[in-house]
Amino acid sequence: MAGYNRAAPSLYFISKLTGSGKQFAKPSSNGHGDIKTLEDLLIGMAYARNQKLLNIRGTKFFKEAVVPGVMNSPKRKPHEAETSLRGILLP
Repeated sequence: MAGYNRAAPSLYFISKLTGSGKQFAKPSSNGHGDIKTLEDLLIGMAYARNQKLLNIRGTKFFKEAVVPGVMNSPKRKPHEAETSLRGILLP
């Protein structure tokens, strides 16, 4: 980590609320599968912005999956359909 610029770390807590939105949700007997999925998604989004991300747990899919125009696109001029798909899925 000596080769990295120093920055103030940030930590965000995202809580899962009940359907009423007034209480914190309790895990079911199977845990919080949706929270694991969300965590993997957020780590993948962070990896897309910074491939030097140190927290690499759950990034294998994001490193290997290729969806031309959207994710890990080949280094070439995109086809019209790829540009169209990107416009639909990404802001």
